[in-house]
Amino acid sequence: MFKVIHEKHLTPALLSNMFDGVRSADQAQRRVLIFDRDGRFVTSTDPAFRTGNASVADRDYFRDASALSSTDLHIGVPVKSRVSGLTVLPMSKRIDSPDASFDGVVVQGIDLEKFGSLYTSLSPGPSDVLGIVTDNGTVVARSGQDGSGMPIGAVDPALSVEIILETQLVSAIFEERTIAAVPSRVVFQRISGTPLVVFAARGNEALMAEHGRLVERSWALVVLALMVVTFPIALAARYKAREVGQRHKLEVRIEHERERARRDPLTGVANRHVFDERVAASYRTLDADNIPFVVAFVDVDRFKQLNDARGHAVGDAALRKIAQTLNEGIRSTDVVARLGGDEFGVLLSGANALAARQVLDQRAKALHAAVASEEWPITFSIGVVTFWTAPPAEHHVVDIADGVMYAVKKAGRNNIKFAVYRDRRLIDQEKVAPPRIAA
Repeated sequence: MFKVIHEKHLTPALLSNMFDGVRSADQAQRRVLIFDRDGRFVTSTDPAFRTGNASVADRDYFRDASALSSTDLHIGVPVKSRVSGLTVLPMSKRIDSPDASFDGVVVQGIDLEKFGSLYTSLSPGPSDVLGIVTDNGTVVARSGQDGSGMPIGAVDPALSVEIILETQLVSAIFEERTIAAVPSRVVFQRISGTPLVVFAARGNEALMAEHGRLVERSWALVVLALMVVTFPIALAARYKAREVGQRHKLEVRIEHERERARRDPLTGVANRHVFDERVAASYRTLDADNIPFVVAFVDVDRFKQLNDARGHAVGDAALRKIAQTLNEGIRSTDVVARLGGDEFGVLLSGANALAARQVLDQRAKALHAAVASEEWPITFSIGVVTFWTAPPAEHHVVDIADGVMYAVKKAGRNNIKFAVYRDRRLIDQEKVAPPRIAA
């Protein structure tokens, strides 16, 4: 920016006026607003406008940002701000999350009434017209023939038609134009990195009297516009992108820690807290919608002897193998959990007695095969209950399944027993005890 100022050899007086304009620009456009991915207002750089429930979800610039992946600067049309209540020219940029999905917009609203003072600060002559237009020729702001600032909407239609013809020019160019009946020389210059074109016009008589001053003024306006238009929003977008990245990292870390807190650290399956949560949810669904569920309580027989004979490392390996074997044969909507020590729980959501028997018979056989392959001297006592009606309280669910498992232990261990809970009665699923797990 300052390299351009130096290269153009702007006079001290013009530089002084230009920097006065930059100071005025702070009041015109340094308010930057941030809206989330749903268009809801998040915050503002202006302390006076940091709360509220404004939404820009229906604004064209928000729709464009959410639909298109481009993060280019978007120059909108003048609107009444829903945050400040002022008539502003919205300049916005899309905010991307780290995975490149749409995460909101950062919007800089230029106060059009104050923006006119930027042109007055350049002390235009009586025949000078200074202004900025967009790519499609829409006049953003300009000064009047008498040197006074004029906001958008108070533009001479003839001037805007003339400018539209030249807005596709990329580099600076001079053209003869008749502006407001005054033969003039007009210079156009693209503002790099934006869809904006700056123009300056001076009457031919004034230009002959003061050769070269038009070029100087136009470059002063280019520099001023670059400082005013591009820097604050680029800075805000960069700050927001950094903030979004930091927030994403924090969210990932929190989610990781939350997931760790829900897993048994040794086996990797759910812990007792998660199991109790899911059982409570199934209990409520059964109570409200009559959708049954199944709970199995699995206890490892003679696990202490394995630990004592083979060591804790082997015991830990056995627990991991048991958890893996149980988990391999169930749906993603079901839950396997280590409930503590050598006890595991299995929840089959929305399952009936027949489906539960098929699944858990297969798991029991798979468990026996897994421990046999390792020659571990352990077996399993498994109690399975299908809940057709809800017991008096949520915590009774696990107690009932636990009781069925202990009945297996008392009967000699190494077995699986199926029961149905209905109308506050626990009924054996079959009169004859199921056969022991085949060796």
